[in-house]
Amino acid sequence: MTRKTRIFWPLFLVFVTTDCASKDMALEHLAPHRPVAIFDSVVRFTLVQNPNAAFSTDLGRYFGRFERPALILMMLGVVALLVHLYRRTPPRARLAAVGFALAFGGAFGNIIDRFRYSAGVVDFIDVGIGSTRYWICNLADAWIFLGAVILGLAMLRADRAETSEAG
Repeated sequence: MTRKTRIFWPLFLVFVTTDCASKDMALEHLAPHRPVAIFDSVVRFTLVQNPNAAFSTDLGRYFGRFERPALILMMLGVVALLVHLYRRTPPRARLAAVGFALAFGGAFGNIIDRFRYSAGVVDFIDVGIGSTRYWICNLADAWIFLGAVILGLAMLRADRAETSEAG
């Protein structure tokens, strides 16, 4: 088993499990559209279900009643691309393994929601300042964002290593 694999699988399982458990807790303990202050007015928990794509992008006008299956297929396509990139990553790439685990964990958490809930993905982390709110997200969204940042850093690091070896 490679170093990359030993890092990836445990983290992936933790990220998917944590995301699903947090969404279950949000559904159990929060009332829809009723904010609960967590950190003053900056971070609140507000339960919503997002039937749309990321950032509530509505694909309905293009896909109509097939939006949910279309979103699932698109997400599976992204996962297939990630699998391809993961396989091409060197076996000793620890930082990339963490980034991939975050991205896969987040993607699978949201895919699971698409299958479990016809109303859409469970979102509950509401960030903003006062009445100026940004989008409401979940841990899976945070994992995907952090995974992308870490993968970008890993790619820069690998590029620098190749440049220094060549020069």
